[in-house]
Amino acid sequence: MQPSAMPSTAIQNAVQPFSKLVQANFELISKFALSPEVTKQAIDDTQNIFQQTQDSMGKLVKTHAFEGFTKGLMENYNQFVIELFNTASSTFSQSQAAFVHQAQAATDNIAETAQASARRVRAAA
Repeated sequence: MQPSAMPSTAIQNAVQPFSKLVQANFELISKFALSPEVTKQAIDDTQNIFQQTQDSMGKLVKTHAFEGFTKGLMENYNQFVIELFNTASSTFSQSQAAFVHQAQAATDNIAETAQASARRVRAAA
């Protein structure tokens, strides 16, 4: 037997009871969780929770607190849209001004180039 194989086998042998315990408990928990009684209870509990949530929300939406909450949300989103529009409008205006400036600079460059070419042609003549 190789010397390096002995510690590995010894560890496996020492861990084997724990592995078997975990596997057995996993199978037992799975069998319990999937049993018809537990499945039915989970479905019934879930339905009850949904019903309680619906009842609670029905009462909640009738309160002044909820009215204030929804009004506040609407005001927040209204302010957001106004600021977003103003920012977009400002950005568009700045972009438009930059475009006009660049177009003017390009026109000036073309005019300067044309004038320089005309001077060279006259000087050469």
